[in-house]
Amino acid sequence: MWSDFPLPPRGSLPVSCASVPCLLATGKHGRRSSSQRGFTLVELLIIVVILGILAAIVVSAFGDVSSDARVNAAQKEFEIMEVAFRSYRTLQDEWPGDQLPGIVPPEVEEWLSAGAFIRKPVLGEFWDWNPDFGPADLQPNISVMAANPDMTLWQLMDDRFDDGDLSTGQLQLHGARHLCYGVSM
Repeated sequence: MWSDFPLPPRGSLPVSCASVPCLLATGKHGRRSSSQRGFTLVELLIIVVILGILAAIVVSAFGDVSSDARVNAAQKEFEIMEVAFRSYRTLQDEWPGDQLPGIVPPEVEEWLSAGAFIRKPVLGEFWDWNPDFGPADLQPNISVMAANPDMTLWQLMDDRFDDGDLSTGQLQLHGARHLCYGVSM
């Protein structure tokens, strides 16, 4: 049916702006004219969405790196403290005496670098040496005390370096503010 109507030669039809606006934006071969170059709104929105997705991936990756670094630093802190207290125990055949939280027992000062026990730990506000405090199976222990502990970080520490359960193993939660690390021989 439509094939019965011959098409007029190209360029012979008058074109009005109201009837075919897309022909004004493009040239003879469907290309945009030099005054109409640029991105459409849809193209710009697609670019913004892609950049947003990439940014979310990068931010989440760096957030994990930060947590990993803090957990690794905390593990090293516990190991340094453990070596100092075990060294004293090996030489003296007894554990150092108890002190107030944040105060290094004078007996182990020579095995700790200057300020190691006084410096704020990665996982809390201060250290505490506990020869007779905390979970019974973790006495003696070194604990980190925190008024508002980062439980996510404490759990991550236990997942990586112990049994994954803060109520058992060498790393245990005692109360709501003490993360205890057992150093018994």
